[in-house]
Amino acid sequence: MEIIVVETGNLPADTIISFHSGGVRRHAQVQMNKAISLSSAVSSEPVRVDLMSQIGSTTFDMVPGQEIYDVQIGSEGRSMRLKVQIREAPSRSGTDPDVSSGVLSLDEGELNGPGSPSRKLQTALSMRSYLDNHDVLRNVQDMLEELVINRPADPLEFMINKLEQVCGDVGGTDGDDDGDAASGAPKGVAIAP
Repeated sequence: MEIIVVETGNLPADTIISFHSGGVRRHAQVQMNKAISLSSAVSSEPVRVDLMSQIGSTTFDMVPGQEIYDVQIGSEGRSMRLKVQIREAPSRSGTDPDVSSGVLSLDEGELNGPGSPSRKLQTALSMRSYLDNHDVLRNVQDMLEELVINRPADPLEFMINKLEQVCGDVGGTDGDDDGDAASGAPKGVAIAP
């Protein structure tokens, strides 16, 4: 199932839209006529829509041995402060439920092994976060859309050029030396014969 926003009304440009249907949830920046895939959602399930606006964003480095971080987040003249604690999750062992927390304790290998559901979920969420933070999925989807619409004779060259355009748009190249004009390769990249 796909959902396409056909009209945005007076939503702010930085609005994030979230669709939930059954166990599937997708987030994206609101864009008209852009398909958002809810691939495994069933069309008979209700769809929930949430609109969100980002109030700030930052990245900070973790320091070995440090648990408390004072995080400053600035956005459009506003500065916000958040204090967080980062620590290793407590080890859960034994077979008795922990009554105080309401958590059923399981064997460590069962809970956090390489093939455990929680480890797989953690890995998937980490990967998705990385892709979302760097806008990889949208850029690759846009590139592939243009590829199948235009059907260039050399699809790899077409994709390389599109990625170079994205890098130029994001990185703000100065245009002085974009690479080797003879080979079409970006600066510092060699193309094998």
